[in-house]
Amino acid sequence: MGGRLRCLFAHFFWFPDWRGAITGGIFLLEDAGPMVPAHLRYHQKPASGRAEGSMRRVALSLIAVAAAAGSAHATLFSFAANTSDSAWVFTGAGLNMTSGMGSSPVVLNIDDDNGPLPALFVSSRFSANITLSPVGTTPLPGAFAHNYTADGSFSFTDIASGTTLLTVTFENALYTSLGQQSSWGTTGALQATTAGGSSISMNWGGAALPQYGLLPGIFGGQDFNFGLTTLNTSGALPYTFQNPGVPITPATMIPTVPWFGESSFSASAVSAPSPAGLALLGLGGLLGARRRR
Repeated sequence: MGGRLRCLFAHFFWFPDWRGAITGGIFLLEDAGPMVPAHLRYHQKPASGRAEGSMRRVALSLIAVAAAAGSAHATLFSFAANTSDSAWVFTGAGLNMTSGMGSSPVVLNIDDDNGPLPALFVSSRFSANITLSPVGTTPLPGAFAHNYTADGSFSFTDIASGTTLLTVTFENALYTSLGQQSSWGTTGALQATTAGGSSISMNWGGAALPQYGLLPGIFGGQDFNFGLTTLNTSGALPYTFQNPGVPITPATMIPTVPWFGESSFSASAVSAPSPAGLALLGLGGLLGARRRR
C-alpha cells in the first residue's frame, strides 16, 4: 500500500439469519482490490492533504452511524418446569447436582429484554454439573434454612441442529432450601447475581442474533435463578408425592440419599456488541493505524 490508504469500502448489510432473525452491520475493507467488484470500488490517488481530510470525514461519518446503531440492550432466557414433564430437571447425590433430563427436551425461551421482537422458542437438551459447599443452617420460626455456595456450569443444546447454543459457567452462587433441621423441604432455589458477588460467564454458540443482543462468543451474564419444586427421594414418574423432601446429616448438611426435583429457569445477560458496534471498533483501529503511518 506504500504507506497510503488506497481503498475504503463500506457496505451495510441486512439478511435473514437463524430462525428468521435479521442480521445487520458494516463491512469495512482496506485496500480491498479484487475482493470488491469494480463498480463498487473507490480508488484514491496518493493522498494529498485534502484527500486525507476527506477520507477522515467519511470514516468519522461511518463511526457516527455505527454508534447510533449499536445501542445496548439485555437478553432474557427462561424455561418453564412443565415443558419437561417426562423427566426430572435436576437430580442430586451428596453435594453434587446434575441434570436429570437425559434426552428429554426443555423449551428454551430467548427474549429481547421484553422488547418489541417476538420471543424465540428452541427445543433444547439441558445439561448441568453443579457442586454445593455447605455454608450454614439458619434457624427460622418453625423451620430451618440450609445454605450452600454453588459452583459449576449448565448448557442448552439445540436438538434440531445439535448446536450448543448457551453455556453458563459460574462461581459463588447460592443454593438454599427451607426445611427442618435434618432435611430439606420440597423446595429450593439456586441463584446467582453479579450484584451479590457471583461470577457468571455466558458463551453463545449459535448464529448471530444482534437484535437479541447475541453474537457468537463469551459475554457477561447478569443473573440467573432456578426455582426447584417437588424435591423428593422417590424419583417416580408419574409422581404422586412419594417420599417428599430430602434428608440431610445436620452436622455436615450433606443429603444422605439421591434426590430429584422439578425446576423452572430464568436468566438475564448484558448485551453483546452489535455488528455496528464491532464496525465502530474496527473503524477506530483503522483510523489509529492510518495516523501511525
